[in-house]
Parts: sequence; C-alpha cells; structure tokens
Amino acid sequence: TAAYSFSDTISVCKDSINYRVELYDPVLSCTSVSNIKGNWFIDQTKPGTPLLDSVSVDINGNVVMGINPSYSHDTKYFVIYKWNGSSWTAIDTIWTNNMPTIYTYTNSNSTNSSEEFSVAAIDSCGNLSLIANNYQKTIYVQATFDVCSKTASLTWNPYINMTGGVNHYEVLYSTVSKFGPFIHLADTTATVYIHKNLIQGANYWYRIRAHSNLKNVAGRDSITSSSNVVPLLTLAANQPSYVYLSDVTVLNPAEKIAIKWYVDKTVRVGGFTVYRADTY
Repeated sequence: TAAYSFSDTISVCKDSINYRVELYDPVLSCTSVSNIKGNWFIDQTKPGTPLLDSVSVDINGNVVMGINPSYSHDTKYFVIYKWNGSSWTAIDTIWTNNMPTIYTYTNSNSTNSSEEFSVAAIDSCGNLSLIANNYQKTIYVQATFDVCSKTASLTWNPYINMTGGVNHYEVLYSTVSKFGPFIHLADTTATVYIHKNLIQGANYWYRIRAHSNLKNVAGRDSITSSSNVVPLLTLAANQPSYVYLSDVTVLNPAEKIAIKWYVDKTVRVGGFTVYRADTY
C-alpha cells in the first residue's frame, strides 16, 4: 500500500527519456510491467563560477591570468571578460575541460592604463555561469623624475580581490633594459614610493609586484601579481656656464638696493634666487 519512488541521475542536455516499472513474482516466475511514462529533459542548471587566481602584466605588455576551476564537473569552457567602463565584454572563450588554466591576453593596453578582468564557465550543455565577483585589475605604475632632487616618484593603483589579500608591494628596478635583470628596491604597503639619489642622464625601468598573504609549503608567497614596466630617463638639467653679479647700488632717498647681474643666455633659466647676508 506504500507509494514507492526512485531518483535518477541523468547527464543529458536535451533528450526524451521514458521509464517503466517491473515487478517480478518469484513464486509464479512472472513479471508484471507498468505503463510507460516519459518526458523531455533539459539541463538548465548553471555551472559553478570559476575564480581568478591573479592577473599580471608580462614584459611585453600582455595580461597573464591564472584561473581556478569551477566546482561543476561538467564545465567545459571558460569565458574571459573585460570591463569596458560600463559593462562586461566577453573577449575570448577557451576549452579547458575545467582544469586550472593560465590565459594570456595579447590585445592589452596595460602599459597605458589599469585593465579589469573576470571569468565565467560554460558546461557541456551550453549553460553559462554567473561572472566571477572576484574581478581583478592589473597594476599600472607611473614614474616621474624631479631633476632638482634627483628622485623618481612612483605611483600605482592598489591591487584588489587578491586571494588571501595583499601583504605588501615590492618595488623593482633595472638599469639595463625593460627585460631586466630587475633588482629589489623596497617593500611597502603604500601605493607610492620615492627612489632617491638617481644618476642624471641614466635610464631606469620600474615594475611593482603585489604579494599575497598566502604561503606555499616552502614558506614563499603563493600568489603574486606584477605590473607593467615603466621606463624613466633621468634628464640632466642644463646649467648656465656663468652667473656674474656686476654691481649693487643703494638708491636714495628710497633706501632701496638695486642689484644687477649677467647670466648665460644660451641656456633657458626658469628663475633666480637672490640671497642676502650680513657676513659671508
């Protein structure tokens, strides 16, 4: 008198499936067969969303992304999205079979600005997941040179949504080329750094690397993200070959002092500073 039930696990995207129930009588050695009942079954379940591990800019200005798998085993593709300022635009679809993936985006403008990316998954039935909410932006570093103080001012945007959170930023520089080798300059938790005592007339290349709080089994940072490489030429200031103080005159009765000097006119001068002292 009890009602029986059975749950079937199916793996079809769209197909007609029919069922019937059979009851075997061991005494009479016969089988009773039910009516046949079926329907069309369609997989409309969205797969789980994959997540970005990190995004970095390589030496050539390409964006390199690490993508973690979806928890849905029937995921077949990853869709790469880029933020266009108002919405997400799909820029590529790659066959991954839900394996951890490194993807390189070669049509990047990361040497001129920070770019924002996210990912989604497509399962074997063509269902598209939600776009991952741990979107990440490339680090864009800029450098300016102060000829008077002989310093380089580096500024960059903070790295967001890094797995484990950002522990610190590493400042790197090279005096050879944009390909390095890069030398460790400093660690900082800020997004600005002043490099002092630069050599005038020299070339420098800078990049920033964000380090995660997570550590691998060897105790090293398990996730990092590198910025673009920015060049900097430390131009030397052209100095006048001479500045000659010709005369100083007291103007009476105004009790003012007139100071006259000559300067090398072949060099552009931004201004003068006049000094006074009781003794020298």
